[in-house]
Amino acid sequence: MPQKTVLFDLVHNEMLNIDDGEFSEFLNLLKRMDLKIKKTENEHLKKNMLSDVDLLIIGNPIDDYFSSLEVKLIIDFVRIGGGLLILSEYGADSLQKTNLNDICGKFGITFDKNIIKEINQANQNCSSILHIKDFLKHQITRHIREITIGGACSLILSKNSRPIFRIDKLIYCQFPQHH
Repeated sequence: MPQKTVLFDLVHNEMLNIDDGEFSEFLNLLKRMDLKIKKTENEHLKKNMLSDVDLLIIGNPIDDYFSSLEVKLIIDFVRIGGGLLILSEYGADSLQKTNLNDICGKFGITFDKNIIKEINQANQNCSSILHIKDFLKHQITRHIREITIGGACSLILSKNSRPIFRIDKLIYCQFPQHH
């Protein structure tokens, strides 16, 4: 079986930069999975960059927008079978000043303009750190025991999109509209 290739987009001011030390554990996991790691560092996405890629990761861009050509390239990449992992933070496109919903919205998923907080039964406080331990049966979650997420927003699902986990005891905090 040929080695799978993961491409990290790093030219849109992403918070998830695989070169940062805080992501070393994630990078080590990918290497243990025998994945080839590539990065876009000096130029925006082009069709030839995606030609031998199995998974494109966009890790929470901030104050940067994907061009209409990049949006089309990414959508076409996914439609012909490429994998896409998009991360966004609380407040989504509006607060982060990006246009990820232009991409993932084409597949029935949009990031909502809020922050979700988990209710902590022990002390009746809320935390923006979410601890997910209950997953629906799915290939993606087959070997996952727990996910910890900080500063997340909710997703709006439509079309044929289905969740792989849900959290029941949450508070949704909306951000005010900017005019």
